[in-house]
Amino acid sequence: MLKSSGILDAYQGLLVSLCKYGLPTEDLYEFSALTVLKHEKKLKAQKKKELEERLKKRNDEKQLNPIRARAASNNPGAAAA
Repeated sequence: MLKSSGILDAYQGLLVSLCKYGLPTEDLYEFSALTVLKHEKKLKAQKKKELEERLKKRNDEKQLNPIRARAASNNPGAAAA
């Protein structure tokens, strides 16, 4: 659960940052929250890019073979046959 949600990676990134740069001179909780938010933005951007690539691939496949793509969308078992 922690691995799939990205929380574990954000936590490990926070620990690496703390070890690399030391404790912040300001509020540790604020620093931690900002670090986790930065990781969350990166994770969302990565997921968005993956979804866009899948959509582009699906659209390209439909353009290459529109009859088969139409059959697959109407009857999921037809594409496997």
